[in-house]
Amino acid sequence: MTQNSPPPSSPSSQPIHRGWLFGRLSAIPLLGDVVRITNSYTYDGDRRSDFGFAPIHLWLKKHLTSGIVVALLTLISVPPQFVQRIFAEYGLTISNYATVPAPSPGGLIISIFPNLLGFGIGVYALIFSLSAVFIKQLQQHLETTKDNGTRPIGSALMLNADMAYPLLVMALSLGIAVLQGIYAQLQWLTILSWVALWYSLLMALEILAVLFSLGENGILEKLKDHSSPER
Repeated sequence: MTQNSPPPSSPSSQPIHRGWLFGRLSAIPLLGDVVRITNSYTYDGDRRSDFGFAPIHLWLKKHLTSGIVVALLTLISVPPQFVQRIFAEYGLTISNYATVPAPSPGGLIISIFPNLLGFGIGVYALIFSLSAVFIKQLQQHLETTKDNGTRPIGSALMLNADMAYPLLVMALSLGIAVLQGIYAQLQWLTILSWVALWYSLLMALEILAVLFSLGENGILEKLKDHSSPER
């Protein structure tokens, strides 16, 4: 290293890349909120998400599996002709579509997700009541994993992102459902509504996973405090 070269910076203090596109998109009302929440979720709450888009491998890691699952579920929900022929070859002919009206994905979303969204927002508010000790322990654990290279990204803000992003998906799904109810004849909007329905259900499981982790940690902490000798 030469004398004039700048000192190396920690990964958490410098974004991987900057660009005008992130700044322009994040400045747009409403759309900017969607971009920032989605980017923070993809970045596991890392502070670099405030300065630039997450690299492509993080987008693939965070969204590829759920995207494949949603695509398969949507393909089954709205089977094209070639899928129906594949089912027919195995004796699973899909005949209900010709006789019984298919359920409206928009109607399913509107009937399911308002209550689920309200529950999620209530749980989200509880995140702010977590003890400072737990938050500091989480941050210290993430910093340790960064130092040894096992987890190069992330911060305690991942709790915020892991709750906000699923709620954002549910809110957007409700908007798609309303449009699907208005323009029920549009096939592409029906398919988009099925995508929104299945993806929102996966995000509901994401919230449950976060709550499970928080509950498990809280119980273990209480057991630790109870078993520690009194002085």
